[in-house]
Amino acid sequence: MDLFEKLKGSGFAEEEIREKIRKKQEQFGGLLTEDGALRIVAREAGFTDEERIEELSIKKLKDARAGERVNVLVRVLQVFAPKGFEKNGRRGRVCNVLVRDESGEATLVLWNKDVDVAENGAVERNDVIEVKNAFVKSESPLELHTSLLTQLRVKLEGDYADIAREAKPPLKISDLIEGMMDVDVYGRVFDIREEKGFVTNKIKKSALGPEKKEGLVASCTLSDSTSQMRLVLWDKNAEIVRKLKTGDAVKVESGYVKLNPQTNMLELHVGWRGRVFANPRAHGLEEKEKMLAGMYEHLRISELKENENAVIEAVVTDVFGARLLRKCSKCGATVKPPAKIENAVVDEGEAGELQVLEEAKSLKGGGPKGAGLSGSRGGGSPSEGSVAPSCECGSTEIREIPMASAVVDDGSVLRCVFYGKQALDLLEVRDFAVDPETILQLKKEALLGKKLRMVVLPRRNPMTNELECVAKDIISTK
Repeated sequence: MDLFEKLKGSGFAEEEIREKIRKKQEQFGGLLTEDGALRIVAREAGFTDEERIEELSIKKLKDARAGERVNVLVRVLQVFAPKGFEKNGRRGRVCNVLVRDESGEATLVLWNKDVDVAENGAVERNDVIEVKNAFVKSESPLELHTSLLTQLRVKLEGDYADIAREAKPPLKISDLIEGMMDVDVYGRVFDIREEKGFVTNKIKKSALGPEKKEGLVASCTLSDSTSQMRLVLWDKNAEIVRKLKTGDAVKVESGYVKLNPQTNMLELHVGWRGRVFANPRAHGLEEKEKMLAGMYEHLRISELKENENAVIEAVVTDVFGARLLRKCSKCGATVKPPAKIENAVVDEGEAGELQVLEEAKSLKGGGPKGAGLSGSRGGGSPSEGSVAPSCECGSTEIREIPMASAVVDDGSVLRCVFYGKQALDLLEVRDFAVDPETILQLKKEALLGKKLRMVVLPRRNPMTNELECVAKDIISTK
C-alpha cells in the first residue's frame, strides 16, 4: 500500500490529500515535486515509507530509469561550484556533482540543504557516497536529483576497488605550471583580501531584458611547504573568504593556473568548474605556527623595520576612525564623499548661477536624499540637491572599503590601520550595515585590552614621518 492509499485509508478524502499536496508545493516555492510533497504530508500525518526506501537495493547507474527513485553507491569525480538562484520570490541553492560506479557515469544534482556537503567539504573528490532515494530525472544524459527525503552518506571505510578512482592526486604548489587545468592543491591561506563585485561585458537574460552580468572576485596567498602562490576565487567561491582566518588549511579542487601579465607571476584560479573549502581531511600540511614562522619574523614593535612584514602581539589601547573609504574601481584613487547643498536656488541658462541663501546655508558630506542638482529647476523655491560620487578619472564605479584604526602596545606604542576584511575582523562584524562610528562605539569597550596577534606592514606616515603599520592579517584575538 503506497502513502496516498495509507492516507485515504486513515480517513482523509482524496481531494483533501491533493489540496494538502498543492499547498505544500506552494510553501516550498515550486521546488518540491508532487511525490516529495506527498511524503511530507504523510510524515506530518504520522505515516512514512522509510521501510520501502531502506528495502530498495543498490542499483547500478546503467539500470536507472527516468521517473523512478533509486539507491546508488557512487564515487565522486568532480564537484562543481554551488550556485544560488531565486524562483517565485524564494531563494535556493544547487550544485552539480559528477559521479560514477562500475557501470557508468551520471550527474548528481544537489538541492538546497544537500548543497552543504559540497560547500563545507564533507564530500571530496574520489569519496564513495551512498545516495538513497534519489530521483532519476533523465537517462541520456543520466541525471539524479536529491529531494527533502534523499539521504547522503560518505563511506570512509572500505576501498571499493571496483569503482575506478579519478587519477588526480593533489599537487604541490611548486609543481604548478602555466596552463595546467583541473588541478587539486592543499595549502594554508595568508594575506586574505575581501571579495569585491564587478560587472562583465557578458550579457545575461532577465525579465527586464538583457543585463550585464555581475560577479565576485577575492584573493589570498596559498602556501605549502614547497612554495606559495596567489589564489584567485571567482563568484560563489569568493564568498569563502568571509569565513577564512589566517593560516586556515584549505583544499582547491579543479583549479587552473594562469600567468598574471601585470605581475608576471603565476596564479591559481578557481571558477565555476571548481571549488575551495576549509579544513579538508588528511591534508598533510605543516602546522600553522611553523608555516607562519617560515614566512614572517616574530618581532616586538620596537624591532619593526619599514616595509618588512612581521608578526607582532600587542594589546589594543584605543580604537578610532571607523569609516567607509571610497575607492575608484577603475584607477584605484581615493574618492571624496559627495557634497550636500541645502536651501539653494538654481537658475538655468547660459548665464545661470547657483544661489545659496545665507540664512540657511549648509554644506555637508554624505549622500543625501535630495533632488540632485541635475534635477533642480530654475526659478523654483529653495531646495536641496546632491552630486553622485565620481572619480577625477571620470568613472562613477566607486567601491566602499571598511576602515578603522587602533593603537596597540607591547611596551612600545604603535598606530595600526585596518582595511577591508581586517577592519571587519577587528570590530567582529560582517559588514558596515549601519553607521561605522555607531558600530565602533558599541564595540569599543569590548576591544580595549584585547591582545591581537597579526601580520603587519610597517610604513612611514607621510604627514608625521612616524612609523605606523597596516594590518595585513589578524591571526588571533584574546
